[in-house]
Amino acid sequence: MNEALGAKLTWRTHDNPNQLWVKVMRDKYLGSMENHKIFTIRNQPKGSAIWNFIVSSRKVIIYHLTWHIGNGSSAKFWDDSWATYPVIKDMADFSDIKTQLCSIWGDRVRDYLEVKKGSLAKDWCWKDLSNMGLSENQ
Repeated sequence: MNEALGAKLTWRTHDNPNQLWVKVMRDKYLGSMENHKIFTIRNQPKGSAIWNFIVSSRKVIIYHLTWHIGNGSSAKFWDDSWATYPVIKDMADFSDIKTQLCSIWGDRVRDYLEVKKGSLAKDWCWKDLSNMGLSENQ
């Protein structure tokens, strides 16, 4: 099968949750997870041939997928691909720093921003981490 068909099936799995074939696949392979989890689940080696094809084809969609995060209250800073880059936690082992920062600020994109009163999303300024004394070995 080709990448275009795989990408189409992957997107339809995400975008058409009420179609019978999507319900069957979701119930069998995603369980109670939401449809967008098709982009983040690990490939299950015991899936059917078509399910394995759909999961392996999601890279085409993920590569072109963008997320308009608005004020940053929904996007998870460490766990979502919110800036057209790979998920931050997958780029390197930031687990210690992630734990420290999440305990201080939180896990949403907006938690890492200095938003000045009356500013727009394009005016965002990132919080300064240089004086935090964070260490990967704490």
